[in-house]
Amino acid sequence: MTNQTDHTGTSSFQTILLSTLVVALLDTIAATAVFYIWFKMSFVQLFQFIASSLYGQEAFDGSSRKIVTGIIIHLVTSLIIAVVYFYAYPKIRFLSKSPVLSGLLYGLVFWLVMNLLIIPNTHIAPSPFILSLALTSIAWHMVLVGLPAALITRKYYQQ
Repeated sequence: MTNQTDHTGTSSFQTILLSTLVVALLDTIAATAVFYIWFKMSFVQLFQFIASSLYGQEAFDGSSRKIVTGIIIHLVTSLIIAVVYFYAYPKIRFLSKSPVLSGLLYGLVFWLVMNLLIIPNTHIAPSPFILSLALTSIAWHMVLVGLPAALITRKYYQQ
């Protein structure tokens, strides 16, 4: 990651950090609400669920280490989302020409990659497909993950 500073003083590092934290926070809020509604899963259980990608069912043993691991995985995932979009933005013209649409599509692509490629190759226990849950999850990833990453990145490059 370069730490280039634009003429207003905002560095690429600061922009990526902001994007990471906004995406992580909004995704956590949405996931907490949705997982509570569908599964009565608590905030802590959400991060245990994320940690189960590494530990399987052992992630639910109540240890704070597993909860912290889930938080770290979530933050690293949010960082990857921010970094990929940030560095793709100046190279892919569509991202700057249509930031709202590209952000929404980025959220959709992220959801597809996570749910079709990454999660099936982790230790997360398989679960039945629930269309309403999938559509809700897709919508929140489009609006609360992809879109903020796109808009924060656009602001940096427009300055």
